[in-house]
Amino acid sequence: MICSNIGISGFASYLPPHRVQLSQWCQWSGDRFEKVKTVVGTSFRMRGVNENAYTMAATAVLRLLQQYNVDPQKIGFFGLGTESSTDNSAGAVIVKGMVNQALKERGNAQISRACEVPESKHACLGGVYALKAASRFLSTDGHDRIAIVVCSDIAEYERTSTTVANAYVRPILQGYVERLVASLTTMGYRRDLLLMLSDGRCVSADVAVRYPIRLVQSGPAGGAEAARLFGRLANVRDVLCFDMGGTTAKACLIPDGEPERTVSFEVARET
Repeated sequence: MICSNIGISGFASYLPPHRVQLSQWCQWSGDRFEKVKTVVGTSFRMRGVNENAYTMAATAVLRLLQQYNVDPQKIGFFGLGTESSTDNSAGAVIVKGMVNQALKERGNAQISRACEVPESKHACLGGVYALKAASRFLSTDGHDRIAIVVCSDIAEYERTSTTVANAYVRPILQGYVERLVASLTTMGYRRDLLLMLSDGRCVSADVAVRYPIRLVQSGPAGGAEAARLFGRLANVRDVLCFDMGGTTAKACLIPDGEPERTVSFEVARET
């Protein structure tokens, strides 16, 4: 039997209590607030030390059950949509276990062991896939049941390799920059030293020393910015920049005076 009378009958949410103001974040990171504000906004929420994607999901589900007086025994589908799961196979089961533990402590009935508990792990679309799976369940097997879909992400990702590389290079770059500044001062240079990042922006020397990993591939980025400048001076909007060194060659398309950008690149044959 296929049921067509399917819809969303309730909604609940949980947001962590901590908030980071991006204006202050940019002062710390050296990023331009006006640019960040255009893409992200003025602030973002941040989880507490005792929170993760699972605890936030469980809290939202408990709120849903309480707000709509849902009978846990009628739940036949409990889906988790996320890209922040720390367990690659049982994230939804963990969240269900947290919910059941809270229900048990409150003396309430628990979600049935027969409930389907799938997890859809996918960047951005995990929740959509979980919702589609819930709809299929209700239209075929669960015409007398309730389906719950919970989406939870913390947007924090493992950065061990970046952190290690940054820590390894930092004292090397610091010594180099200190010698460079001293030499420039001896020569009579009185302005601040600016260093280029891998995205073509410039930051002060102290910021560059704190985050030397951001200078990786800054040479080719500088070439692209120079090509854009020369194109503007020559009144040429579409430019192809080709940067050839002793071991590698880089190319950058600059259509309509704006260099194309990427969020990943290769270092020592590793992406």
